[in-house]
Amino acid sequence: AGTELHLDSSRAARRCVTVGLVGHPNVGKTSLLNALVGRKVASVSHTPGHTKHLQSWQLTPHLEVLDCPGLVFPVGGSVVAGKDVAPRHVYETCGLYPIAQVREPYSAVRLLGEALHLARLYG
Repeated sequence: AGTELHLDSSRAARRCVTVGLVGHPNVGKTSLLNALVGRKVASVSHTPGHTKHLQSWQLTPHLEVLDCPGLVFPVGGSVVAGKDVAPRHVYETCGLYPIAQVREPYSAVRLLGEALHLARLYG
């Protein structure tokens, strides 16, 4: 099984490159990881959403591969996750929404400005 992701200050000393496999559910990210490793190190399924947690594999002393769960992009103005509802501009600001589909960027910019207190910093 994969190991948990830990931030390690020695990573810089090792000059380790980390490559992330990121994309929509059920497109072959974990299958690609298995192919890169050369053997089955992570289970795959025909059902989307099989990979539930970030998996990390050290291919060489200088190359680490991260297998991420599939990304599901929001539809409409809000996203419902359990009982939580987040406005689309929150997802845009966090980079969780395809930038090419952003129609109105001002809400995301305003959110960043408020979070970073830009009005106070720059007057």
